[in-house]
Amino acid sequence: MIKKLLSIALIVAACQISNAQSFSLLFPFTSCTNGSPGAPGIDPTPAPMATGVVSGSFTANGVATGTYANSAAGVFNWGGFPSGYSVTPNDTYTTMYGALSTTKNYEITISPASNYVITLNTMYFQASRNANGPRSWCVRSNKDSYTANLPASYNGIGPAASSPSAPLVSILTGTAANVFFWKYGAIYSGTATPEGFASNNFFGITLGGTNFTNQSTPTTLRIYPWNSFGASFTSSGTFRMDSVLITGTATFSMGVGLISHDLNAKLKLYPNPSNDGNVIIETSAKNYSKIEVINITGALVASQNVAIAEEKIQLNLATLPTGTYFVKITTPTGIITEKLVISK
Repeated sequence: MIKKLLSIALIVAACQISNAQSFSLLFPFTSCTNGSPGAPGIDPTPAPMATGVVSGSFTANGVATGTYANSAAGVFNWGGFPSGYSVTPNDTYTTMYGALSTTKNYEITISPASNYVITLNTMYFQASRNANGPRSWCVRSNKDSYTANLPASYNGIGPAASSPSAPLVSILTGTAANVFFWKYGAIYSGTATPEGFASNNFFGITLGGTNFTNQSTPTTLRIYPWNSFGASFTSSGTFRMDSVLITGTATFSMGVGLISHDLNAKLKLYPNPSNDGNVIIETSAKNYSKIEVINITGALVASQNVAIAEEKIQLNLATLPTGTYFVKITTPTGIITEKLVISK
């Protein structure tokens, strides 16, 4: 018998998380050799390690094999990317007709370790191209199904980056925002002779924001090169990456992966997921005195003392952002916890 429906406005609590630790994952590609690895192109270098983080290895998806399978040592260097125009490589032509291919990219996946959540902050890398290589590239993630280009930055250092004019690479705006674009059809060293790959070109990607903060699921980043020279150059036009650095923080999270929804539990929540933060809590527990809401990092985000234990209570969590939470009630015999998903 339900006594009555009690509406509780929970008091949102500010709680500082003190168990987060920074990490830096460096991918040097030292085990890559000329002509290997074969397709699919997977970096054989041992993946970097950090507390609270599980890193995969870089993979080249949909690229050329055979002669142009990682055509240099100590770098991740593949061909087979989409062409953009079919004029002489050594030019300054800037009108490109090529388009990004969703199946041709370099990919890396970063996952939280068990009972951790991770926040990704930045991705830095060195990149270059040969005389036939892609002149456009961008970075996207699985957090929006690879639809938006992530915020980009460029820092050219040394004569290879500043000749024949600085900067060698521009970052496009407007409808093509955050696309890196190599300004010249060939890479020069101050003369009309292509110098092959230019060194000391550093590129940055800003992560952060809700898509990369306190993530309990894997994050995959993809680098998409395109606009190689014409069809006859598509395979030989290669895109090289080296010294990729991904930074972030890992936070130990009490409860991530430990609680699952149990239809027979003493604490039931519905609707779950909730699309507006209004949730009904139903419990058979007696004499409980407190209701608490915990986020996935273990931080207390809302609480309410209960003077009279009711069988059915309406929780107003409309102020909480989209995410996964845990609702806890304290009883004389212990604590009962159930997972809640808010999806606005």
